[in-house]
Amino acid sequence: MGLVLAPDPAWVAHAPALVADVDYLVVTPETTWRPEGSTWGANGWWHRFRELGQRYARPFVGHGVGWSTGSVSPPHRRRWVEALRRDAVAFGFRWYTEHSGLTVAGGQHLTLPLPVPFDTGHAATTRAALDALADLVPVVGLENSALPFVVGDPLAEPGWLGRAVGPHHLLLDLHNLWTMALNLGFDPLAWLARAPLDRVIELHLSGGSWTGDWFPGRPQRLDSHDTAVPPEVWDLLDHVLPRCPGLRGVTVERMEGTLGDDDVPELLGDLRRLRRVLT
Repeated sequence: MGLVLAPDPAWVAHAPALVADVDYLVVTPETTWRPEGSTWGANGWWHRFRELGQRYARPFVGHGVGWSTGSVSPPHRRRWVEALRRDAVAFGFRWYTEHSGLTVAGGQHLTLPLPVPFDTGHAATTRAALDALADLVPVVGLENSALPFVVGDPLAEPGWLGRAVGPHHLLLDLHNLWTMALNLGFDPLAWLARAPLDRVIELHLSGGSWTGDWFPGRPQRLDSHDTAVPPEVWDLLDHVLPRCPGLRGVTVERMEGTLGDDDVPELLGDLRRLRRVLT
């Protein structure tokens, strides 16, 4: 059972209670970097997160957002390789996962992943991106992203993910799946029936929220990681757990800036419920 570390002073203030309930810690490396000339150096969060792991004797798992698995050799990767190689040694990542989709296109950094077509060419591009990551951390996986739209049939995605990961692994994010099912109008169980569950190395759980009055048209579910895990996602966990023979961990996510003092019992409740489910 794992927890994503958030670069947030309030989060770190509550770390003793939160870390005590988990077996491993998840680091998103790019949140711990600062520019140093032509490369990325370690910022203060890099040192705080590493110290937390050492203090509580917890191993680390890596989880990135910006490698851009849907891009063909984007220039930024050259800068990232050195930093990731350093972090793989310093944190001793047990495994490393990245999001599906594009975060860099035409030289522009998009911040959050955008979809690629579910075709053979983009599957090959994604697998090559994972192969490159595997040169830095031997065990790597691909996450199903919470995409605002898809290029094609959303029920084609799980089969495409199987082709894209190849010999690598899948990180199955259940809130991402539920979010897309709500927004795009498909059955998440039908999606799971087509997914390569034998390749799942990790599951992600989180909460989210809905668009407000600022958003025109039908409300959309947001993968905002700012609330408790909803009942529907717990139901998906119950459904999928017995079907993932290679599973190594289930991780809870909570976004920085969303954990005030009043929110800590909610997050602890999710962690304790997950412990009961896993035992």
